[in-house]
Amino acid sequence: MNQKTARIISTPRRAGLTALIGAFFCTVLSTLAVADDALATVNGVAITRAHLDAYKVGRTSATTTDKTLLDEMINLEVMAQEAKAKGFAERPAIAAEIENQRRSTLANALVRQLLTDQPVTDEEVKEAYQKRLDELPKQDYRLSNLVTDDELLADTLREEMAKGAKFEDLKTRPGVKPNSAKLNWMSPDQMPPPIAAAVKNLKTGEVAAAPVRTPAGWHVLAVDETRPYTPPTLEAVKDQIKPILENNRITLHIQAAKEKANINVSLP
Repeated sequence: MNQKTARIISTPRRAGLTALIGAFFCTVLSTLAVADDALATVNGVAITRAHLDAYKVGRTSATTTDKTLLDEMINLEVMAQEAKAKGFAERPAIAAEIENQRRSTLANALVRQLLTDQPVTDEEVKEAYQKRLDELPKQDYRLSNLVTDDELLADTLREEMAKGAKFEDLKTRPGVKPNSAKLNWMSPDQMPPPIAAAVKNLKTGEVAAAPVRTPAGWHVLAVDETRPYTPPTLEAVKDQIKPILENNRITLHIQAAKEKANINVSLP
């Protein structure tokens, strides 16, 4: 399962503090460990195979050995025991961080289990792909795009372009911005919405009925060329679709759980 999906409801944490928090958990849980299960002990506190396997989760380096990771965990345990002896665990901010880590760990474990019990199927991915295809535009466009901060100049440029004036000549007019250009192929969903709305029904050679306002300025638009839109294949995008469906599934589960929970919020 995609690790990003598994952490959908986790919160950002500082790496060093997170490691120490993990070591605090190791210290607490190790009191229940059977001696024969210990890979190492630090002042009598066991680090077990289960601890090491959990510590591996999310590690990106396949070359990191168990021995190297165990050495890291021993270092963390040594530091965690010193921090605990100095009362760090009783400090409100640290105690809250530990509780947040516990909360996140349990929630992410539930996410993994839910997606194991109710996995997103190939058929669901295919249905989502087809639905998206039906929503996509049918054409790509190449546009001539004149940009100015002057609305009156934009009106003048549009009138002249509609009468056949060449883009190259209009682009050199005073007040026309340097970012004016003939644009590469784009589909409407790649354009700013006001521009997409202005050109979606135009044919090759036609000029938008009015200048379009965006944060970049006033745009005078003409369609230079159109072609049928070629969507990506299901095979090319299925690995992008599946995590989205997984996220949606977990979001629905959270919403249902919140509806059943007794939640009181005092933060204004």
